[in-house]
Amino acid sequence: MLDYIISIDQSIFLFINQHLWNSYMGFAMFILTHLGNGYFLLPFVIAGLLIFDRKNALLILVISLITIFLGGIIVHILKEFIQRPRPLSQFMDINMCGQRLY
Repeated sequence: MLDYIISIDQSIFLFINQHLWNSYMGFAMFILTHLGNGYFLLPFVIAGLLIFDRKNALLILVISLITIFLGGIIVHILKEFIQRPRPLSQFMDINMCGQRLY
């Protein structure tokens, strides 16, 4: 069953990478990748707090930073536990924007 899921996952990745990729898609994927990074969203959270909820801004900011930190730890633990190879290490002929992540 796991091999079947991995096969479907690889097929979807290759289809998107080989048939749907263009410079706009590369830029969109770059942005979507970094949206998952809490540090990317932090300036927007701070600006929103200062505009809409100045009274509770410090408390919400501290909670946000703790959440980002804990999320990073959980993601790191999951990556170490699952040890799934990056697509670039499995497929040689793929479109890529940005730098290698390893």
